[in-house]
Amino acid sequence: MIKARNLVAMLACSLATLAVACGGGGSSLTAPPTPPVTQPPATPPPTPPPGPCADGSCGNTNAVVRAQLKIYLMFDRERELVPAPDPVKQVVQEPIPVGYTVRLDVTGRDADGNETDGKGDIKWFYSGTDLIDIDARTPWTHDFRVAKPGQWSVYVIFDGVGSNDLHFTFVDLK
Repeated sequence: MIKARNLVAMLACSLATLAVACGGGGSSLTAPPTPPVTQPPATPPPTPPPGPCADGSCGNTNAVVRAQLKIYLMFDRERELVPAPDPVKQVVQEPIPVGYTVRLDVTGRDADGNETDGKGDIKWFYSGTDLIDIDARTPWTHDFRVAKPGQWSVYVIFDGVGSNDLHFTFVDLK
């Protein structure tokens, strides 16, 4: 008898535990479901400090003491980027095909050798304007599309300071 009573008590206790674990209980009233705990939105990571400025001069307006003209980019007839040749003693050794575009850039340097915007008074000079089509993107950067074959030169005066010259040969590769 004692064993049966113990078995019944254990069974009743197990059922009560199971009922509580499954959301049941001694009350016929059920509690409303608890809304899930929401986490506050993650705080975005801090913005990294700004890197080098886009134009390189970082707002420097010191006087220009040196102006450097260089080939910045070159594009083929389909406007695909192609390797730009390096001038040797200011002469571009490889001929540039008709239809290609050369992007030239002039950079001003101050007395400390830092890039400067100076006053921004930039004048471009070139020979054979009939050989090229010009897209003056900015005062510092111009695109020159080769229109026909020939010899061509360019230089810049930046705030009264002359740049190096660049000399090109344009060819027709029909």
